Amino acid sequence: MRIRALIVACLLATNVGLATRGRADDAPDRQNTAVAKELFDQGLKLMDEGKYAEACAKFVASNQNAAKVSTLLNLGNCYEKTGQLASAWGTYNEAVALARRTSRADYEQFAQQRIAAIEPKLLHLTIKVEDAAKVDGLVVKRDGVPLAPGAWETAIPVDPGRHAIVATAPKKKPWERSVVVDEGTPSATVVVPALEDAPEEPPPPAPSASIVVAPPPLPERPKAPPREADFWTPQRTTGLAIGGAGVVSVGIGAILGVVAKSSYDDARAMCARAPDACPPAAVDQSKHAYSMATAATVLFIVGGLAIAGGSVVYFTASGAGVRGTF
Repeated sequence: MRIRALIVACLLATNVGLATRGRADDAPDRQNTAVAKELFDQGLKLMDEGKYAEACAKFVASNQNAAKVSTLLNLGNCYEKTGQLASAWGTYNEAVALARRTSRADYEQFAQQRIAAIEPKLLHLTIKVEDAAKVDGLVVKRDGVPLAPGAWETAIPVDPGRHAIVATAPKKKPWERSVVVDEGTPSATVVVPALEDAPEEPPPPAPSASIVVAPPPLPERPKAPPREADFWTPQRTTGLAIGGAGVVSVGIGAILGVVAKSSYDDARAMCARAPDACPPAAVDQSKHAYSMATAATVLFIVGGLAIAGGSVVYFTASGAGVRGTF
């Protein structure tokens, strides 16, 4: 509790100055500052209750929202309570740097005192890397955190407990060791040897040639047997119709001719019996006979032409007709 009392005393001594002077360590974001203040107060309460691990987590979160020297000093004190002297030592060094930037000589002096008190108790771990292991792409991690090559071969303060060292490099097998550093072994060294070559990965299997099965050929469409040529083609039918019409016309003409001849003969007979001239009935009948004779002549001519044309159409027709397949 003496360390806690010293920290609180430092805070009280500078409270008036904080109320009248703006400090660079005041976060510009007021919301983050409010969150940091609440987390800071919770951390102090947990410290009073002896719940140091939970208190350390609150101080870390508070510092992430708004970095303040006072938060770092309490966090360092919290780490001391949990026995994490390396973490406390690193936190006090952060507090020194921030106190210098914010012109807080009182905070800096207190942090320096705690650093001097802790340093003789620090545990150290040295990680050496053999020259044969220093290949391109080599990464050395301690507890999951990569170490810069400048940290190799250096005794680094660590918290007590088991620490895992892992080394990886391209085309090499990963290498891993763990070491316990505590009061019984305050200084430990781990040597990273040359990493073994990783077995070459077999090339990916070539894609198997897929057998393409061609679909069976479609059955050949049976051809329709050629049709026999129709005798009665449209042309022959037309020729026969025309010729038939001609025959009918000639037949009617012949009948009219016979009737006209008979009528004309009757008219002449009536004229022969008259004493002086032909009677009117004979004249009319003669004219009617003449008209029928004229009509008969026309029918004869038209019928003859139709018979001739129909014959031409009929006899020049081909018997093939129209053929084909769909």
